[in-house]
Amino acid sequence: MIWRAALVVGVVALALLLTRLWEHRSLGSSPIFAAGLTLVTGADCRLCPQAVAAAAGADIPVRIVDVSELGDSPIKSLPTALVADRTGTVIASRSGRSAISGMAELIATARRVL
Repeated sequence: MIWRAALVVGVVALALLLTRLWEHRSLGSSPIFAAGLTLVTGADCRLCPQAVAAAAGADIPVRIVDVSELGDSPIKSLPTALVADRTGTVIASRSGRSAISGMAELIATARRVL
């Protein structure tokens, strides 16, 4: 009887641990999103050339990544601009038209991180 209770407690604890690990996965843990500014674009994105042009004037390195390189990504809107801190945590992001209009703010945030 006691071993059954211990088994149930163990299974529940393992399920809770796996749930926490799943919930804490994020874009920030991906090596693609290293410290600084990353711009995620795509082939069928009409706004992506404007976002790339807006990021081109930055005085910091900007990584441009195609969304197809990310595999099963939670990114649903293009373009998406992300700023990650030195630990790899995404601290700011914008997508769509706001990625273009907010590029100066994102560049300033990335400059503080680097």
